[in-house]
Amino acid sequence: MTHFIGFGCVRARARTIVVTVMVATVVPSLVIAVHFLASQRALRAAAARVRSLGPLVAGDMQWVSLREADWNDREFTEVAEAMRPCGGPETLDLFHTNVGDDSMELLVNMHRLRCVNLGRTRVTDRGVDILSRSPSITTLLLGDTALTDKGMRALCRAPKLRRVAFSHTAVTEDGVKALVEAHPDIVLK
Repeated sequence: MTHFIGFGCVRARARTIVVTVMVATVVPSLVIAVHFLASQRALRAAAARVRSLGPLVAGDMQWVSLREADWNDREFTEVAEAMRPCGGPETLDLFHTNVGDDSMELLVNMHRLRCVNLGRTRVTDRGVDILSRSPSITTLLLGDTALTDKGMRALCRAPKLRRVAFSHTAVTEDGVKALVEAHPDIVLK
């Protein structure tokens, strides 16, 4: 008999999706990684595979990395919809993807999401404004994005925000001051 113990990651490299699921066999100390592979062209099929794991991964998805995947908002929506039944991961890495503002509503609806890396994405102040409604996000990595003081002021409304990284953005001292006044214990990088 096998028991599900955790969802490792979804990675996209060189137009390939790898879904890793950790399961334990009858011997609890023996852990097996199960991999599902699909080309980016077969994204819908891969998303269906992730979706079929929904009952298994509910409450256990830890980390999803789509780092450097050549995906846009439409393609990311496929994976995000597949993760919906399990509330999403705790950490989502979208660094250096073509994901933009249109995907941010999907992230707000992932109630387990705590940390999001949006560095080098197409996210703007509009997307950050949407993310500020998330009841669960504590860490946002926004380096090399179109973030400005307007986005920093929007983050003042984020209820659980504790850490923000914003190197190589157009944020000025005014934006930093507004965020620190709203969240005195925030860690900025």
